[in-house]
Amino acid sequence: MTTLNDMLQQVLKELEQDLLTKEVAIISSDGLLIAGRIKQSSRIDLFCAMIALITRTSTKVSGELSAGKLDKIYLKLHDGAIIASEVSSGAIIAVMTTEGENIGLISNRIDKAKEKIRKILE
Repeated sequence: MTTLNDMLQQVLKELEQDLLTKEVAIISSDGLLIAGRIKQSSRIDLFCAMIALITRTSTKVSGELSAGKLDKIYLKLHDGAIIASEVSSGAIIAVMTTEGENIGLISNRIDKAKEKIRKILE
């Protein structure tokens, strides 16, 4: 029997296929790890908390500015980038990449993964 975690792990595996990622995670809106493919696990708690806080703050600010619904958050880092997007009101998907990775490709894969994750979490 396939578990919820197994199904989510499969989606994350498909998302990161052929990409240079450091972290790929589904995070609760409270900052807790739901599922992840983690390569730097010693800091995963910090990564999850940061993503949840940034997403919550960005959602609030975009609403107050009447800028529309938040789609994705892009953080450009010295050695890569972080891309995060809400899957549902309780879950966020986030990818941390290495320098030089194709942000457009990752964004496209995140959109496809979000639909699969929504169906799994329903």
